[in-house]
Amino acid sequence: MTKIRSWFFSNDNKKEHVKALDGLRGVAVLMVLLSHTSNNFIYFHPSLAFNGIGKGGVYLFFVLSAYLLDRQISMVMMNGSADTFFWKRYFLRRFLRIFPVLIVALLLYWGLTDMGITTVIGNAKDMFMHLSLLRGNGVFWSIPVEFKYYILSPFILLLCHYWMKWNLRYILIFFVMISIASLGLDYFIQFNKINTLKFLTVFLTGTFLAIYSLRLPPSSFISKWNKTIGMAGLFALLFCIIMNPNYLGDWMGIDTSNNGRKVMILYAVFCFIMLFAALFTDGIFKRLLETTFLRFIGVISFSMYLFHMPVIYFLERDILHIPEGLKIYFFLGATIIISTITFLCIERPMSSIRISKPSVVPEVIR
Repeated sequence: MTKIRSWFFSNDNKKEHVKALDGLRGVAVLMVLLSHTSNNFIYFHPSLAFNGIGKGGVYLFFVLSAYLLDRQISMVMMNGSADTFFWKRYFLRRFLRIFPVLIVALLLYWGLTDMGITTVIGNAKDMFMHLSLLRGNGVFWSIPVEFKYYILSPFILLLCHYWMKWNLRYILIFFVMISIASLGLDYFIQFNKINTLKFLTVFLTGTFLAIYSLRLPPSSFISKWNKTIGMAGLFALLFCIIMNPNYLGDWMGIDTSNNGRKVMILYAVFCFIMLFAALFTDGIFKRLLETTFLRFIGVISFSMYLFHMPVIYFLERDILHIPEGLKIYFFLGATIIISTITFLCIERPMSSIRISKPSVVPEVIR
């Protein structure tokens, strides 16, 4: 059992690792999966329909990625060790994190199309356009958005380092200003769905929390209101789930079926609250996120995100004549099995690849 746990929770022995963030990633991918199953009339029960909450799950992924990566970059910049080697390693790890498993997923979708199951990948051109981040159809829309933020965020953090000297007040004002600018540009220009600037507000939420966590230690305010903040995280998760057309979405006048600015800002606020509660509080919300099941789902979440749609395509063809009430369980089981295999065979080996820092050879004294 210890060996198996080490396959999936290898970061537990690292001081900086926050277990609750694994669970929060699990929540994010489950929101996406439940949204897509509901869209295809696959439910635990017809009254439990979650159409439209998938975008919230993706936004939560964006916030988490921004927090985790930008915290690392900010720490290195603050320590003065952001040398050429660091950036080489950073971009190599980002490439290996995304592209190997992405290539396998694109090939699978292409293969399904050739077999007569129509998917978003139908030919070599589709493959090239997706791999070059020029197109993002179906579940692949978030890949170019997120990867381009990996490239953009270091420049934002350089401004925080050299211009604002990591002053939280200045950084907050700066982030609010560029968020308003990006929202304004989107209003007038109508960015396409794979333009990272369209979602800049969401990413900056995670980036600000990353800087905040490094600049300010846990304060007396957090200690005093620990339970309240934790409950706020739980209620934020609840609202993310029920804020869909089947429950509060229509009543609140919120269209969760697209990437509208109103719903994006609302989700950004909820994601901020959940991440803040996961990082700085104890209690029921954090204990929920630290459960082994949610953490396991979080660890394999990228594979689950990429490979769950083929399972839905299979169920739509009704080859096995699975009863309606059992389809959701077949879907979850098959998706977890496929994703576990791809995680162990592709993601985990890729994550272990490292480049060695070149040793300095002392100059020979002549």
